[in-house]
Amino acid sequence: MNNIEVAKYVGQHLRQTRKSRGMSILTVACETDMDLSYLSHMERGFHYPTIKKLALICDSLEIKLSDFFSEIEASLDENSQEKSPDLCT
Repeated sequence: MNNIEVAKYVGQHLRQTRKSRGMSILTVACETDMDLSYLSHMERGFHYPTIKKLALICDSLEIKLSDFFSEIEASLDENSQEKSPDLCT
């Protein structure tokens, strides 16, 4: 997975988490003091968020940063198992 794919994956997960909590992007922008267009670009994978910015967003979404990364890791593991055939059988 290259950097662009990682940025898109992180962004998609941010968007899914935000929506699952019933929050608008405007609410997150106001709570984090981030520009709305920056957050939108981040969610679409056009910006690479720093750990500091991710921590602010996770605080706004009321999720631990470590849990956010754990969810991404679990999702990546699921996707890789679905895509790669088991060659050992």
